[in-house]
Amino acid sequence: MDDEYLLTTKELAALLRTTTAHIYNITSKDPTGDALPRHIRFGRKKLWVKSEVLRWLNERLQANKNRSKEASAVSSGPKLNKL
Repeated sequence: MDDEYLLTTKELAALLRTTTAHIYNITSKDPTGDALPRHIRFGRKKLWVKSEVLRWLNERLQANKNRSKEASAVSSGPKLNKL
């Protein structure tokens, strides 16, 4: 049942370590929902299903890890020390 917990904007912001204002800006500027997981409207409130947010976050983390691996494989030349 905890997976179906609905997060408020404040809880989502805390989970993502950002501000509620940033969440409001993203949702107003990106109505397609690419920047954040899909939300549910309850009156004027926007709520996010916790399990969907965690899945979205894990997908983004994996994509970043894969991108980092690809970048390090390309730049496998000699490394210079910074002075």
